Amino acid sequence: HPKPRHELGCRYREGVRMTAASQFFALLLANQAVVPVTVVEALDSNGGSATRTFAATPTNGDLIVLIAASTGSGTITAPAGGFTNGPSVNNGGTRPVALFWKVASGESGASYTVGGTGVTPVTYGAILRGQNATPVGNSGSNTGASVSSLAMSSSALSITSGSYVLGLLVASGTTSARAFSNSFTIAPTIFNSGRFFACSRLYASGGASENTTASWTTARNVSGLLVEIKAV
Repeated sequence: HPKPRHELGCRYREGVRMTAASQFFALLLANQAVVPVTVVEALDSNGGSATRTFAATPTNGDLIVLIAASTGSGTITAPAGGFTNGPSVNNGGTRPVALFWKVASGESGASYTVGGTGVTPVTYGAILRGQNATPVGNSGSNTGASVSSLAMSSSALSITSGSYVLGLLVASGTTSARAFSNSFTIAPTIFNSGRFFACSRLYASGGASENTTASWTTARNVSGLLVEIKAV
């Protein structure tokens, strides 16, 4: 038997109310601000060595990011302990730059050493929190011969809201007056006679076309790498 009209109407109205509620909550979630990646320990080095020692042992769930480079010819290899190989650049076999990452889990200490075949790299590192389950987003690299400036990525990157973007550049010889454009902050310490310099920027909101240009005083052969770490 067909249902009475008033029952159909009631169900219809309930359906409207449910649909409206669903739309409301979907809109609310869509308009929530993305919480940016938290920097637990800023991008830095430890005296220009292959080992990055943090102030404290990383907490379970935090993201350990290591980015390393060398002025020599060879390959940079991941540290022991379950690190994942990230983006890298190798300028015709010389001046390699590579990124490695790991979600901390039962870490036994605060020191991590990046290896190399034919090279001894200089390692920078940061500890982050609030990263995406797939943390490494867009990345780009670039190389230059006898230049005094270089866009870290050969093409601009599309950066999502809340991302932490970091980069490292290695030069063939010493240089000075290093700087990065587009509000990127140079790493607190620079070692090895000014051949390595790193940068980072935390994006509160996304950018459709983002890059940073490094500049210095003396023309050098260089390699650069720029990598996005995405927020949840």
